[in-house]
Amino acid sequence: RRKLREGVHTARGKHDGLLMVRSCHWLIRGAFGITILMLIIIPVCLILVCLVFGPLLAALEGWSTVSGIEFLMSNLLGVASPVTIATPSTAEGSIVAYIFNLWGLL
Repeated sequence: RRKLREGVHTARGKHDGLLMVRSCHWLIRGAFGITILMLIIIPVCLILVCLVFGPLLAALEGWSTVSGIEFLMSNLLGVASPVTIATPSTAEGSIVAYIFNLWGLL
């Protein structure tokens, strides 16, 4: 049980995880971790989802690739005024856009 609390030992010292120094207070480590999550990991994941699924939706609806990416980006970010005027005009496009938006929110 003591080894679990001490963290991983390396040649340079004790480390608790990625970019985390064992000597820092738990509150600082937690604040740093949540900051990295909110400012880097979640935005990068949303951008990747839009870059992958936006062109697929654009091809299905006959839009430009940029319009598909902008449409998904504005939906996933929940902006009040849409970035693009493109909206799905077919039932299939609406269903696919709905599925992509749900997947992007997960």
